[in-house]
Amino acid sequence: ELAGFGAKVGIRSMAFGGEIVVRLRPLIGELPVVGAVAAFFLEEPFVDMHFTGIGSVLECPTLHQIIQSTLSDQLAKMIVFPNLLGGALASEELGVDQKKCNNPLPMGVLRIKAVSAQNLPSADWHLFGQGSADPYLWVKLSGQRWHSPTVKANLNPIWGADATHDFIVFDPQQMISIELYDRDLFSADDFLGRVRPLMVSEALELSDTDLPLIEAQMDAVRRQPPAASGVDRGKVRLQFEWLDLVPGRKGLQAECPLYLVCV
Repeated sequence: ELAGFGAKVGIRSMAFGGEIVVRLRPLIGELPVVGAVAAFFLEEPFVDMHFTGIGSVLECPTLHQIIQSTLSDQLAKMIVFPNLLGGALASEELGVDQKKCNNPLPMGVLRIKAVSAQNLPSADWHLFGQGSADPYLWVKLSGQRWHSPTVKANLNPIWGADATHDFIVFDPQQMISIELYDRDLFSADDFLGRVRPLMVSEALELSDTDLPLIEAQMDAVRRQPPAASGVDRGKVRLQFEWLDLVPGRKGLQAECPLYLVCV
């Protein structure tokens, strides 16, 4: 807790969670057997903070969202793949390339196109007539982010040809976060629903299919979707296309196994 000018501000609680990968490679023919070690997140870890004192004014949804987003951005720059922490355990004479260990090469591009959504929940209410929403997609892959164009006043939106974005992929196990929000001008955007987390390799298999929307946001610590309550949040359809970058590489070919540790 900090104090100054007659006011106090402090942190009452903080939640931090995610799935961290510990990568052991290359393997060498003598001790220490593992040539290098690296640790990183495949998706942004969850961060949540609650304040005390004058800091409690930051609990308002809009400011809280800004602070949370800023913290997530900084973490993404430090330890969300392809950013990582680690180093070589053996010398270059044993075939360990320090630069390659700390600077992985992209393996391809995932092109995502927003197609349509169906039966979205109402977020904007009108005195006369039915409720509506101004939906847009918010997609994240590691530290890369994209939001689709907003479709005005429509619970069954159809996006145009411009609703497309390319994401650089470094590993087929990288996770994609797909959320839908209702655009508001004078308040925080309303959460409409989210698709369960998808690996890049899994998303390609689900291209151009209807993906159910989960009712609530992710659990704060385990990053798992909460138990469904039976409320229909609608569906969303996207197209996923793989584009090769590396000559001679065809499709998703992981360079090494990933060893997962949950924290």
